[in-house]
Amino acid sequence: MDQSIVIQLKRGEVIAAAGQASIVTYYCMVSKERFLQKGNQAYHILELFASARLMIRPISSLGELFNTASRKVRSMGSSARFKKSAYVWNQHRTVSLIIRLAIGFVFIFAGILKLMDPAAFAWNIYQYGLVPRDLVNVTAIGLPAIEVIAGVGFLFSVRGSMVLIACLLVMFTIALAYALLNGLNVDCGCFSVGEPGPEGIRKALIRDVIMMVGIFYIYWFREKKR
Repeated sequence: MDQSIVIQLKRGEVIAAAGQASIVTYYCMVSKERFLQKGNQAYHILELFASARLMIRPISSLGELFNTASRKVRSMGSSARFKKSAYVWNQHRTVSLIIRLAIGFVFIFAGILKLMDPAAFAWNIYQYGLVPRDLVNVTAIGLPAIEVIAGVGFLFSVRGSMVLIACLLVMFTIALAYALLNGLNVDCGCFSVGEPGPEGIRKALIRDVIMMVGIFYIYWFREKKR
């Protein structure tokens, strides 16, 4: 092959290599520009995100403040309700104690008066006509003793004393209602000697009904406390 042809071929290869290198350089520069452009865009996006966080932070702080205030208001409301329920509960307990003391002392006082004069109480029982004659004297002593025992037990919250007093009140109410319906001119016998006639029986009946309501209230309070 002629030497001049070889030299021309080598020059063409060099030119081609130089062209390829310039193309590669051009693509590198373009890629660099694009990369820098994307980087700037990402930087601007990060700046916008940071500014958005700065704007959202006060809003979130206000939300936290509102939630804290709401929790405090709810806690204050629950505390107020608890104080109110505690106050009402203490009122019920006080009323229950007063009723217990009143009924207990009434039974103790009535029983002692009857035991001090069993003959007068026996005569009252006989006039009602509800107890056999042979059991009048026994009843005149046994019934007042039971009243005293029930009253003392009721004062000290002895188990079963409330049921015993409730049974005695039911029995006394039935006897008084019987005397009132039949027009008996007798003494009620509640405190050994009292006001005879329908007026005294009516007052004693009302008193027994009030005490039965008190017993029911104490029972309701005890069951609700459990």
